[in-house]
Amino acid sequence: WLEERIQQPNQNAQEQQLRLESEANQVKVVTYHKSKGLEYKIVFAPYVSYFWPNHRNGISISHDKQGNALVDVANKRLTEANQERIAEDIRLLYVTLTRSVYACYLGLPGLMAGTKTRPDPVVCPKYVSETGLGWLIGQGKKVVPDQLETVIQNWLMAVTDDMNTPAIKRTLPNTRYTEYQPADVHEDTLKLKTFNSSLDHNWWVTSYSRLVSGHHWVEEAADLIKDDIQIDQASNYDASVETKGEDALWLSGHTDQEQPVVELLDIDGSESVIKLEHTIHHFPKGAEAGTFLHTLFESIQYEDCESLETKEIVRELLLASPLSHQLIERELPGYRLIGKSELETEHLKAEVISRWVEVLHSMMVSVLSTPLHGGSQQGSEQTPVLAETQQAQRLVEMEFLIPMARIDCHKVNQIIRQDPLSSQATSGLGFAEVQGMLKGFIDLTFEYNGRFYVLDWKSNYLGPDSCDYTQSAMQQAMLEHRYDFQYQLYTLALHRYLKTRLPDYDYDRHIGGAYYVFLRGVDGSSSDNGIFYTKPSKTMIEALDQLFSGSSADQVIDNPQVTDKSEASKTESSQGIEVTTTMDTSSDGVSTYGDQGELF
Repeated sequence: WLEERIQQPNQNAQEQQLRLESEANQVKVVTYHKSKGLEYKIVFAPYVSYFWPNHRNGISISHDKQGNALVDVANKRLTEANQERIAEDIRLLYVTLTRSVYACYLGLPGLMAGTKTRPDPVVCPKYVSETGLGWLIGQGKKVVPDQLETVIQNWLMAVTDDMNTPAIKRTLPNTRYTEYQPADVHEDTLKLKTFNSSLDHNWWVTSYSRLVSGHHWVEEAADLIKDDIQIDQASNYDASVETKGEDALWLSGHTDQEQPVVELLDIDGSESVIKLEHTIHHFPKGAEAGTFLHTLFESIQYEDCESLETKEIVRELLLASPLSHQLIERELPGYRLIGKSELETEHLKAEVISRWVEVLHSMMVSVLSTPLHGGSQQGSEQTPVLAETQQAQRLVEMEFLIPMARIDCHKVNQIIRQDPLSSQATSGLGFAEVQGMLKGFIDLTFEYNGRFYVLDWKSNYLGPDSCDYTQSAMQQAMLEHRYDFQYQLYTLALHRYLKTRLPDYDYDRHIGGAYYVFLRGVDGSSSDNGIFYTKPSKTMIEALDQLFSGSSADQVIDNPQVTDKSEASKTESSQGIEVTTTMDTSSDGVSTYGDQGELF
């Protein structure tokens, strides 16, 4: 969480604001202008007898009746300029005098015009009459310097409060003052405590992609590297900073790369024409395309997939993606735009984007409207159709964190071989021993007719036609990338999640299974092509659950499922849901969150 906030700061978020100690009891220094509209208990205004002449170097500025500025270089409008300056001084003086609640102190130091460095003993009568305060004291008349003291005294006596006593008091400077000394507050000397405990450094936040990358790393480098320490470094990667989509980015290194576009010459050889079909099979491949296709399904309402609004969302996302430039450059190389006007060029580019928007939108409608059969044995009434689900039934990019006891690949391999697909793998997983937390993001978690499913979007390219996305072809791709281990972990996360949310939770009744939708293979003609379905057995998921919770290898493998509930102990989990288990459930939980809240 902290790493994500550091990498993607949001200074407008309340929780990311740097909080200073309260300024309520501090002295605030503000200008007259800034104080307008504010209120303070006590106000000190030390420079009200000070002013800046508005004529310098023989130049003064005033305004006519229409408000136009007039620059006077001959001092012909000096009187008008002084009147404007005094009017502004009076306005600021009014602001100053009306800011306080209890008292306002006005300083009348002896200051020369335009400087604060030459004070006289009390006041400087030569210039007071030129200030807003002097105008107020003289009631609109210029104060004669010799009469300044008398005028001030008479003015003070004339201003009284409700009790007919002077509301303003005059005090002379205190020449016998003591400099401020801060209070002697005794503070205890802070001292760091000595840390005498030991840290277990073999604790990591890992993920499916890192565990599988450890498998590939060991298998490919076994002949070159035999050092266990290096294996640990490869598999004990800290996945705590991973964000959604990183599994797809890592696995993109194992997908087919972009195929070159074939260019053919016309019969007369006069122009090169690009022969490019506009189908989802010809959409760019690779990590960027995979992330984009995922984003499409994260950004729309499934029940409204056929609408023009959805198509516009697709268009906006495509235009905002670097893929739009790739598609345009692929179909409109530079030599085809020679001699074209800017308007013609933009029209051609818009046509390219529109064609691919149609392709993408059509693909999405097919995927969301096709019953997700995928070779499953569920009846037609139980076969999910994503377009029939509501937003409250879907959770996009559900993030989970599962506590993970110390496990190694040998124990995991023994358990997952119970899965029909995993049993066909030519080699087992090969990550080193690991413990800590397992982090992941499920593309889509949804509920349909009372059952809960996990679904993963796949952009893998298996061939130029939807017929290439058969069950056997998809199974081969699943094994090649060890997606089998991915859906087993996702099902485990959903299993733990539902245990804490449904009081009557039952695996067989509530878990619907896992879908892998190969987006390029779903065209609506068949509910099998492009859709892979499986439901891991309850025995295997509970065995994984026990292994992650810390059960011994023999107990997990020999007794992967509790069948005699009379021998089981009942323990209250931290979420308050009663679970039946043969072990301590202090670490048997899952933390989940998705882009759109929670399913419950």
